[in-house]
Amino acid sequence: DYTPPAISLVEWNAFKKGIYWYVKFTCNAYDVISGMDRVEMYINGGLTQTIEDPGPEYEFEIQWSTIFNKCIFGFRHYDMAGWCSIEELHG
Repeated sequence: DYTPPAISLVEWNAFKKGIYWYVKFTCNAYDVISGMDRVEMYINGGLTQTIEDPGPEYEFEIQWSTIFNKCIFGFRHYDMAGWCSIEELHG
């Protein structure tokens, strides 16, 4: 396997639980040759969450804060061969 995973655009959805706002990020990634290993979520370059699963859908949920308005949300999609695809969203 010499190719990184195929990914689709990260989608996000804001919703309210009680008095707090949350954001759910949904990633879709797949690798037909070696299979998916994990997807990692980063906020401003710091690892926040990891989902180890064959996918293809991965969901990350965070409680929203106004500090996130100027953050970069990164998603790294790894296949079982160690290849990585990266996508970023700006807050």
